[in-house]
Amino acid sequence: VEYIKKRKTEKVTLVAMGWSGKVPADEDLLCARYLRDLLEDKKTDYEKIRENVVKGNGAEKFLDPERIEYPIKDLMLSLELDRFRYTVKAEKEQELIYLSSSSCDASSSF
Repeated sequence: VEYIKKRKTEKVTLVAMGWSGKVPADEDLLCARYLRDLLEDKKTDYEKIRENVVKGNGAEKFLDPERIEYPIKDLMLSLELDRFRYTVKAEKEQELIYLSSSSCDASSSF
């Protein structure tokens, strides 16, 4: 949000992809709404959002001890505010899309 605001971006599109773009995921919708509220300088109750994410349909796999490919630590890290100071940049090259991290500094060429 800080990065977007510093760049004075005129239009921002938030896309809640869900699972493979086919099934809505509670955490994606909640995240998009949270980001929207921050961008619009609206007051938001992060603790309520956090609680809904943990209760939502995407958290189940992280809470299942049999699903070792989804460690609970990943869920907990994703719920920490301002934990990661980078943005994700997507670039298409031929038929593939590559993701990379980029500094949150507004002067960086994103």
